[in-house]
Amino acid sequence: PPATRVHYDHDFHLLIARGTHNAQIIDFLTYLSQQIAPRLQLGYVLSAALKDEYFDRIHAEHRAIVDAIERRQPDAARAAMRSHLLNSLERLRALAHATGRKDRLEPKPT
Repeated sequence: PPATRVHYDHDFHLLIARGTHNAQIIDFLTYLSQQIAPRLQLGYVLSAALKDEYFDRIHAEHRAIVDAIERRQPDAARAAMRSHLLNSLERLRALAHATGRKDRLEPKPT
């Protein structure tokens, strides 16, 4: 079910954060899970076929991160995580636009 996949995504990030032994990152992800995850209701935005593609893309990004970690290639793992986080931000922005909440995810003009 979609809720399981959202939790899987959060759990994946939390496990990676725990591996850094950085309490601030762990605390931040815990905070985010309480703020963002309950609001990700993809069923209202994406069809079932698109959800599968959406989650497949996320899973492939996660696989790239895990592969780099398993190969003990920190630069590759960092690059894969950075790419995943930037892609995630773009996905959240697209969802915000689709649900009429773009003001909350767009960068503030400087």
